[in-house]
Amino acid sequence: MAILTWPTCAFLTSVEWTPPDPDTQASRSEWTKREQIAILSLSGRWMAKVSIEPKMSEDAALDLEAFRVELKGRVNSFRMPATLRPQFPIPRAVSVSGGGGYALIVSGPAGMTLKRGHKLTVADQLLMNMDTATLNGSGLATLRLSNPLRNSAINGLAVEVVNPTCLVKLANPGAGWTGSYPDRIDFAQFDVEESF
Repeated sequence: MAILTWPTCAFLTSVEWTPPDPDTQASRSEWTKREQIAILSLSGRWMAKVSIEPKMSEDAALDLEAFRVELKGRVNSFRMPATLRPQFPIPRAVSVSGGGGYALIVSGPAGMTLKRGHKLTVADQLLMNMDTATLNGSGLATLRLSNPLRNSAINGLAVEVVNPTCLVKLANPGAGWTGSYPDRIDFAQFDVEESF
């Protein structure tokens, strides 16, 4: 499986995200009607319904068509922007300083605030910050994450907070496009799911 580069001509107009809810099983007592939920796996996947700008130039349309074919259905993946615009107006260098599971210790500019709901990418894994956290005077903060880290938090590993991405593949291999006159292309929507 290859990781392709997201075409620079592809402008997202909307993304409808589905969070990585864990697989569960519910059991309900016939006598008491009480319910118990068991978490079966922590390997939920982000999923999204993506809309791309419907009208584009011929060159952009050709590039996007070639990208879609190059995906080869669900074989190849790509790093899709996780936000429609940058989360911070200026670049921010943030890195891992420890953590694991649902916690991540980050280092960066002192006073920087990561808001509840900000997305971040660590080792191609998209995560969401669940509590507002401001980096202290030493430039450190502990983030509570939406889902557990799949890999070890290696100190010094870059954390993308300005333009996070999600490594995805097509959820439906039959997604195509519609061409229209004159030499324009309409990409209505396609579905993707996190790839790992």
